[in-house]
Amino acid sequence: ADNNASVEGESTVTFSELAELLHRNESVRPAPAPATMPVLATDDLMQRLGSLQTAVLSGDQGQAMPLSVMLGHALAQGPDQRLPVKQVDGDVINLVAMLFEFILDDRQLPALMKVLIGRLQIPVLKVALLDRSFFNRGGHPARKLLNELAMAGIGWVPRGDNQRDPLREKIESVVERLLNNFTDNVELFDELLKEFQHFMDLDRRRRELVEQRLRDVEEGRARHEVARDRVQILLDGLVKGRDLPESARSLINEPWRKYLEWGFLSKGEASDDWQAAVELTERLVWSLDPEPVDEDTRDRLLRAVPGITDGLRNGLHEISWDPFAIDSALRDLEMAHVDVLQALSLRRQPDREAETMPVSPEDALELAEMEFGDVTGKEVNPAPADAAAAMPAPELGASPVVTAHLESPEPVAAGATSVESEPAATTAEVESEVAEPDPHWLEQAAGLQVGCWVEMPRDNGRLRCKLAAIIRATGKYIFVNRNGAKVAEFQQPELAMALSDGRVIPLDDGLIFDRALESIIDNLRHNRRD
Repeated sequence: ADNNASVEGESTVTFSELAELLHRNESVRPAPAPATMPVLATDDLMQRLGSLQTAVLSGDQGQAMPLSVMLGHALAQGPDQRLPVKQVDGDVINLVAMLFEFILDDRQLPALMKVLIGRLQIPVLKVALLDRSFFNRGGHPARKLLNELAMAGIGWVPRGDNQRDPLREKIESVVERLLNNFTDNVELFDELLKEFQHFMDLDRRRRELVEQRLRDVEEGRARHEVARDRVQILLDGLVKGRDLPESARSLINEPWRKYLEWGFLSKGEASDDWQAAVELTERLVWSLDPEPVDEDTRDRLLRAVPGITDGLRNGLHEISWDPFAIDSALRDLEMAHVDVLQALSLRRQPDREAETMPVSPEDALELAEMEFGDVTGKEVNPAPADAAAAMPAPELGASPVVTAHLESPEPVAAGATSVESEPAATTAEVESEVAEPDPHWLEQAAGLQVGCWVEMPRDNGRLRCKLAAIIRATGKYIFVNRNGAKVAEFQQPELAMALSDGRVIPLDDGLIFDRALESIIDNLRHNRRD
């Protein structure tokens, strides 16, 4: 038994069984030879096929002639008469003709690849005449070589003018060597198979490196998209209904957003660092619009602002934000906090004199010193860094809201650039704008495996490309050409719609010889006489 049999598998139908199916079918039953006409011996048939093989080598290379037509010339015996062959040889001829008929009609193969593989009809016929286990022995080198050539040809596309095409050149070389050198030495198929597999291994490794780089880029982009969406959800939940100064909006929406995205990516959503960043953001928003207000709000705010400021400064330094921009933003934040404290003073009980009038400039200076240190050159004891962390949870009413938002998988509306983004469209509105794909096609899209080939329209033609990656974080399907360059990407619902309307057509890149043999067996069993 062949060493590859366990890998390649054996056909369940032997040559004898195939011949029996042939004889039960009227359309392929061989005509009996006239009694006076001698039957062509197998050796003589092989000689005629050798001459025909030489003719194929020097003949028209732009088309693949059916085997029956080529044999019609080789076996011609007078007008409208053909030399008869032995029944067993006739069965082999019929089966090989059917195999190549399937291959040459296969829509998976580009036209040029069909022509090149079609030129191997005579060498393959000679192999089958020499060794009829060719039909049911999956590891036969001639079968394996046909399968390898066909699989390589599926993703092939013509190169532009004056561009080398190594794959085409290699396949042409294999075909020409067989036509030139094959007589009855089946070992030549094995030699060429090993050479071609080595060539394809080198090519595959090169493409895998390119595709891996593409996957790394796409997965990195997907992680950034997830981080951006989660941060947007966080900020939307926190600032909803809050009256924030414009300078604070800029701080939150620009540098602090970058810090939050960096923290989500580098530390992870489950980390203590990320939770601390979320809590600091909650305290920042609360400090700018502390609602509801009670008698202790002002005191709690005074205790909180030093820790908030230190946390912001440390976070922005951690992502190497411009130090001058940090100082400017924190000065604006200082003034915003002074305004908030002044407003809180005005809202105190009317019987308390200090609260019946605006905060004086001297009081504002004292508040600023409590928040930022000595602004006049004097030493001021700073509040402990953990003072804000020790304060009671602010009455945001947003912590549960934020938690709910973070758990929601729904992304924010595309194009949102501000923490005051427009409300997202309702599910009903989205469904009315985008048609839902049929579940059958969603299942088809989900069933596509990395490495499978598809065909899609492109530039007034058909582009063949391979599914190189499925980015799980975003549900994106990435397709590349044979060189590993990205040519298309789809979300799963988009891919399902493209499959349903024929804009993406999966290709069967299975073993072509095996598919051809299965098709022949099915057809013969279906068409045989009862």
